[in-house]
Amino acid sequence: MREGTRASDSNTSQRELTILVTASGSGGHLFPAAFIIQAIKELNASTTIRFIGSGRELEREIVGARGVPLDAIDVVGLKNRGIRGILQFLWKLPSALFCTRRLLNQIQPDVVIGVGGYATVLPVLLARLRGVPTWIHEAERRPGLANYLLSFVATRVSVAFEDTVLPLPKKKVFTGHPLRPDLVELADKAPQFGLPLHVLVLGGSQGADSMDRAMIDIAPQLSVQDCEILHQARPSNVEFVRAGYREAGCKAQVIPFIADMKEAFRWAHLVVSRSGAGSVMEIGVVNRPAILVPFPFSQGNHQEVNANLLAERGKAIVVSEGDAFPSRLHAAILKLSDPTEYRAMVERPAMDRSKCAARTIAQQAMALVS
Repeated sequence: MREGTRASDSNTSQRELTILVTASGSGGHLFPAAFIIQAIKELNASTTIRFIGSGRELEREIVGARGVPLDAIDVVGLKNRGIRGILQFLWKLPSALFCTRRLLNQIQPDVVIGVGGYATVLPVLLARLRGVPTWIHEAERRPGLANYLLSFVATRVSVAFEDTVLPLPKKKVFTGHPLRPDLVELADKAPQFGLPLHVLVLGGSQGADSMDRAMIDIAPQLSVQDCEILHQARPSNVEFVRAGYREAGCKAQVIPFIADMKEAFRWAHLVVSRSGAGSVMEIGVVNRPAILVPFPFSQGNHQEVNANLLAERGKAIVVSEGDAFPSRLHAAILKLSDPTEYRAMVERPAMDRSKCAARTIAQQAMALVS
């Protein structure tokens, strides 16, 4: 298989391609992968799409639900895992290499698209050694370890943020971040302040224990402020969080997963959220005032870097975890409960963002095939 420069979109759309998409970890990797898969299907319905991940249940729920066959390799990451993690990585590496090689022999992809996470390293690397063109997508302003290493060998690297720095900048393609297509409909519909204040709490695809507990700590004050809550909680915390709101007399719906994010954002006046790349991009698109709580143990502190993108534009307040976290979180909600402060944040210019990144990535990755 030879790697070409670029075929025309019309030639690519007529070919029956086999595309391997690989991603692992949280919804921050898996949702963009699913949106790219959907864009590929829309561009060429006859394309065969396969997926390689790490075998987590979330992969079945997000990617498998779109009718894509799933495969998995048993491998672990290295970042911040110490000596024990290195030994575990080395122990699993031979079988992971064998499994990846077997899957590539079986799938015979024309192009491989990696969307982040440690499970992408071997498929992208071994594909390149075979001469298969590869495309990786970096969601964060500061690249994670897996994508940083893969950027040396990948054919192209798309980035969500224009100021992302890569070691080989000529490979960089600024596309923006793949978003839920239905959110684009909310892009030009500014929210109107009103009471009760609708507060949407998003801890990420797996929830956030510290945010769950902080919200329950301040629930009595929120009840007095006339707030209603839609809270995506950590699955193991759902009953605890429900009970906390109930005891505080605060009207709240608590669920482990929000399937209809468009309706959730439409309902919300204010969003309290982690600051993964996908969350920051979505909040920017729907233009909801936000309180961002960076995950303190993210690689390279990238969630704080992401959060600052909105905060620097006056579109969000950043509240870090640590001492007096609940009271500082409540102070931020109280500030945005003031109609003047709220409207000022809504009316400030939005950040530049692409509304069709998934289609752009799919199109250009498919065009790598000669």
